[in-house]
Amino acid sequence: MKRRRFIKTGLIFVPALVLPHDLVNCSSFLPIPTLNDDTYRWAYNAIPNAGSSVSAATIMKNDSMVTKLRQYGLRPKIRRLNSYSGNDLNALQALLIADTTWGGGSTDVLGAGLSAGQYTEATGLTTAGAANQYLNTGITLTQHNAQSTFHIAYYCRTGSNESKIMTGIQLAPLAIGLYVSYAGTSYFFDGGNSAFASAVDSAGTGFYCGSKLSSSDRKLFKNGSQLAANTTNDPTLGSGSLTFLIHCHNDSVLNANQYTTRCNAFESFGDGLTATEVATYNTIVQQYQTAMSRNV
Repeated sequence: MKRRRFIKTGLIFVPALVLPHDLVNCSSFLPIPTLNDDTYRWAYNAIPNAGSSVSAATIMKNDSMVTKLRQYGLRPKIRRLNSYSGNDLNALQALLIADTTWGGGSTDVLGAGLSAGQYTEATGLTTAGAANQYLNTGITLTQHNAQSTFHIAYYCRTGSNESKIMTGIQLAPLAIGLYVSYAGTSYFFDGGNSAFASAVDSAGTGFYCGSKLSSSDRKLFKNGSQLAANTTNDPTLGSGSLTFLIHCHNDSVLNANQYTTRCNAFESFGDGLTATEVATYNTIVQQYQTAMSRNV
């Protein structure tokens, strides 16, 4: 029988490497020395602070994703990332990447309408299209408009043409959002009413990313390939405390509305990404979803 190697830390000994059946759910567990800083903070601070837990196997899958983001130079542009992993609904509050100086808080806040059975690590979060079933990122319009470039990304696991929205924010005439297969068409908005890229895309699933590199460069991507582009020079901006919600639309008049029933298993916000960077990002996210056995 093989023995586990232990490391001496002060007056006690701890495993040199956690095994798949180990759980990390409170700060009393000593950190794994080789983890990336983002993973270390997430597993040993954000997850327990959210009142949740996560398996060692899941920690290592998340760490592999962070390693690849760093390896390919994408990490500086990924400012907030929720990997939708952990052992219960509370884990969705814990962000794997949380650059709070960029925008938003250090957590995604659970909407009051969410219930425990709507999330599992094996599937992601599937909402019922009911009121207050969302994650509140805390990223405001004012914080968005402080960025010269921008991206939104998420991983949709449900093929549907329902006229509902996974994420969007509107303060007329400004609209920002990423809509998947909304009545059979996918959209990326960032600017005034004419500033959107769209393409016919029936019952779409997988990794979607909308990226703005300038006021005249907006692109919509699906599973690493470009679906549409918009080159209208539209620098429309707005300001205020409206925040980006995931699993619905947030409107200055209607408030939270158009709640989706789609299943989501990933989200990120950050700087604008080139087509090459999106293709690389897609590969990394698809590998992560495959490792989690929830790729589509």
